[in-house]
Amino acid sequence: RIAIAEEARERQLAAERSRRQRLQEQLERQREAAAEEERSKWNLVLEEEDEEVEEEEEETVETQEMEEKKAPAMPPLKSAVQSVRDPAGAWNWVLCGWPQPSQA
Repeated sequence: RIAIAEEARERQLAAERSRRQRLQEQLERQREAAAEEERSKWNLVLEEEDEEVEEEEEETVETQEMEEKKAPAMPPLKSAVQSVRDPAGAWNWVLCGWPQPSQA
């Protein structure tokens, strides 16, 4: 009788160990799934941020290109003055945008 009771107790302990092992495995799978879900969320956030940065960069480039097309770059004053003066020292008043002085 004692042997039968001990054998039943051993089977019960083995079943309990098996159940605990299955529960631990299930818990580990749930933890892994939760961690994977969290990684996926972060990946989505990072992808969205990357897209926003790319859009901002594209807008910046487009804005710069539009500004470059609108107004040509101003030349330095020295070279501008040299280009409106002839070699003899006379000024091209039209190019300078000044009224021509009266001939007195």
